[in-house]
Parts: sequence; structure tokens; C-alpha cells
Amino acid sequence: MSFYLMSFGKPRFLGVVKIDKKLQKGNYLVVESARGLELALILGETNHEKIEQYKKKFCDSSQEESPQLKGGEPSFQELVYIREAEGSDLSESSLQREEEEKVLLEAREILKDHKLPMKLVEAEYLLDRKKLFFFFTSEQRIDFRAFVKDLARKFKTRIELRQIGVRDEAKVVKGLGPCGRPCCCGYWLNSFEPICIRMVKEQNLSLNPAKTSGICGRLMCCIAYERENYSKLWEKLPNPGSKIKGPDATYVISGVDIISDSVRIIEPGKGEILVHVDKFEAFRECVEKGEPWSDFQIKPLILEDVDETLDTGDMDGMFEGNAEMTEIEAKTDKFLTYACDDKVDNGICYKDEGSGKESLNEKNNNLKSDTNEDLQFKDKQKLKRKKSKKKKNKQEAPKRTEGKSKGARKELKGKEKKVAKPHAKGRNNKSQ
Repeated sequence: MSFYLMSFGKPRFLGVVKIDKKLQKGNYLVVESARGLELALILGETNHEKIEQYKKKFCDSSQEESPQLKGGEPSFQELVYIREAEGSDLSESSLQREEEEKVLLEAREILKDHKLPMKLVEAEYLLDRKKLFFFFTSEQRIDFRAFVKDLARKFKTRIELRQIGVRDEAKVVKGLGPCGRPCCCGYWLNSFEPICIRMVKEQNLSLNPAKTSGICGRLMCCIAYERENYSKLWEKLPNPGSKIKGPDATYVISGVDIISDSVRIIEPGKGEILVHVDKFEAFRECVEKGEPWSDFQIKPLILEDVDETLDTGDMDGMFEGNAEMTEIEAKTDKFLTYACDDKVDNGICYKDEGSGKESLNEKNNNLKSDTNEDLQFKDKQKLKRKKSKKKKNKQEAPKRTEGKSKGARKELKGKEKKVAKPHAKGRNNKSQ
């Protein structure tokens, strides 16, 4: 006798089937549950010990964690094997899924007439169509007996309504989470664990509800996945946000780094430092005494691996292939060689060139002569520019007087004479 774990229904209930055959994972069976005849998916083979664990996990859980159990069937059941699913069963199930969308829209129209404070979430047919389930959410208890009668009259089958919570709504409807993947509750998660804001603070997550909430509006289930790893680190540490006061400064604990098993501490004026969990008490003592703390870990920078097998010959070839240097670069190169290869002898700097010695002063004089030639060349260019400007001014002078009256011309000439008078007086004085 072998045991197989099964999943059935839109709320993804779990069940166990006992059978002598060997079944393949992923196939479908027609089984009978507490609800009726259903199509169940084979999740895999299991044993008696795991079955007992599932019973304790689901059957002993409180109804507050799973509101859908109120007045309904348990989340874990022992199923009765009927037969392996055939092609007709699969086609019937796909037709039912299409009809359920239309049924849900019609049921919502009927609900508008009754004006009940409830929200219809999903509809589900059983395989033999003997029952039609409606899942709804509401913040209070509702008397929906008249509403059920209208639904039975409309769809001509037995109607059952199941009240579920907000998290179970996301489980039934399914969808994509903030990470871009299908929601865990609609894909593989069968039970909900209580999640508090303390878990968010311990994991250095943002307290913004838009970033920590799922499509159900509650804290995301994935926050609890790494809770054990973070709780072990925080056992030896104070609460996040606590301060360590010293005589000179106050340090703030911002979080933990789970990869290096260290604490993130904000040091005023320097930023964030990492202190290993085992050395935290020593760090606190140093801060309280006002002593400097040097044994901290700076966040390492990820550098690319450098190939150490680089030949020097390749480097020489790189410089040989460069273009020729300009005159100024050549002069600076000479000066650099003098500064690097010179030797000091009796306070005078020399450079070895064969057998003789050449003083650095002579070399500097050579460089000065080269720079003087450049300066002379620049002065010649300046003189040429001045001469060209004078020629242009002379050519533009008659153009200024063109088109002007005689009075305006006399005024211009008078101004030019006044400017020229001091020069004339100076010449006369010299001649005297």
C-alpha cells in the first residue's frame, strides 16, 4: 500500500490517497472528498510519518489563521480513490473553468439587488456539477439566505457560500507578486504563518507598506522565510535602532549583514562600519570608554581578477608602437631623465654619459636657450599683429567720415588734433 499526496479545489486543499498502484507525479485522479466528486492533482508519494505531520499542521491549527474553515471542510483530508482521470474528465473540467467566469459575473449582478456588504471572489463547480461554491470576503457576519435562494433559482443546483480571509482571497484568485513571480500562496504555499513588523525591522527592510505588502494588502509571506537566520544573529544584539553613547560620539545600530555575520553600525561623521557579532561587546566597551576602535571591517569592493602572467616584453611593444612625440614633449622627457638619473657629487648634480660628467646647470641652460627661441618667435608674431591692426585702422579712418556733414568732419579733425598736440609739444621741447 502506497500513499500519495494530492491537491484539489481552487483553495488548493491537501489530501492523501491510499492505493496499491504506482502513480506518476503530475497526473490527475478522480477522487471523492468531503465536498463531493473532484479532480485531484498528484503531488508525489509520501509516507505515514509525513502524513501525521500534515495532520498536526493543518487540523490542529486555529480557525483564526484560516477563516475559510469556518463552517467548511478541513484543509487536510483522506480522499477516496475512484479512478484515473480520462480525457472526458479533463475536458469537462476546462469547460467548467470557462463557465465559472460567467457565473461569477451573473452572481455579482444578483448581489447588487440585495445590497449585502460582501464581495464575491470566486466560483467553483464540482466535477459532477452537483454543487456550486461561491467564495466571498466580508468584515462581518451576513444573513445571505435570500441571496442563496436567488442563486439556486438562477443556476438550478445546490449553492454553498464560503467566507474566506484577505490572504485566502489571494490564494484562490492567484496572481503575480511584487517580485514578478506567481504568488507563493497561489503556487505552493498551503498554510499562512503570522508575520509581524518586528521581522521587517530585523531584516533591514523598508517600513513603507507599499514595499513590504503583497497583493492581499498584508505583509508578504516571504518575509518569514529567512526569519531563523536573522533571529540567530539578533539574539546576541540589542534591538535595531538602539544607540551606544560614548563621551565623544553616539553610535546607532542600523541592522545586520547576514553574509559576514556582522552588525551594521553608523559612526557619526564617517558612515557605516561592520563589526562582527562576536566582537560587539568589545566594541561597546571601547565606545563607552571613549577609546578608538580599529578592528572593524570595511565593506569590500569587488574587483575584477587581473591576469598576473603579463610579460614585460608585451609592455615594451606597446610603447614602441606609439606615435612620435612633439618637440615640447621631447623637452619635458629630457628634463625628467635628468631628474631621475642624476647623481649628487659635492653638492652638484651630474648625470653619467659614458666616461665624462655633464653638470645639470649646462643642461638647464640648453633648455633655457630653447625656450628663449620660442619666446622670440612669439614676440615677432605679436609685432606682426600690431602692424596689421594699424593698417586696418588707417584704411577704416576715411570710411568713418564718408556720408557725414562738414561740421561733423571738423569735429573729428579737432579731436584728432587735440590728441596729437601733446606729441607735438614734446617734439618741440626736444628740438629746443
